[in-house]
Amino acid sequence: MAEVVDCRGMICPLPIITLKRRMGELVPGVELEVAVDNRQASINVTHFLQEYYGIAVQFSEEAGVYRTKFRNGEPLAGAVPDANQYSCAPIGGQPASVANGENGMSARPAPTGIVVLCPSNAFGNGEQTLGEILMKGFLSTLEAWPELPHALIFLNSGVKLAAEGSGALDTLRNLEQKGVKILVCGTCVDFYKLADAVRVGVVSNMFTISGLLQQASKVIRI
Repeated sequence: MAEVVDCRGMICPLPIITLKRRMGELVPGVELEVAVDNRQASINVTHFLQEYYGIAVQFSEEAGVYRTKFRNGEPLAGAVPDANQYSCAPIGGQPASVANGENGMSARPAPTGIVVLCPSNAFGNGEQTLGEILMKGFLSTLEAWPELPHALIFLNSGVKLAAEGSGALDTLRNLEQKGVKILVCGTCVDFYKLADAVRVGVVSNMFTISGLLQQASKVIRI
């Protein structure tokens, strides 16, 4: 019988932190089941296991409880999913087989490039409409940088820039096609009720976001 890691009622990123700590305490091969009470938390758990540990999972949902089952250190069904299908980029930018350290814990990755942090859909603290115009203009300049950013992270009202109706969508799509990672805070998306409106990038979690900020060679906060 699988050991249940009960993360119901926890806010992001506590389910990931709790799971990571428990996995570090167990020997490989132990079957675990993570229980959460919202869809986004379940997605975050699944992506975390796939990205950082190369573990395939079994998923189920019943009565509002989302369960993710797996074996610690052992892919279920002998398969490791394609990293290109995940919604959260790995912190180290490496396959799990390279990034994993002892007991399956991630080794400290090498620094990446510039990470641009956008916690608002407006540039500056003045008039909102002007700030939105300035933000759109700033984002459009990124393609002309000698070195493209490694990632763009959108938090708080900044997630609106990646949603339907945003005047920055074409710019962000072009950047993504050129290899720039675009992460959109899942908690923020839920708060603004934009779960079905995100049109570019991936909906991510605070664990992944904090890792990218820690690993960045430089963080530019707009």
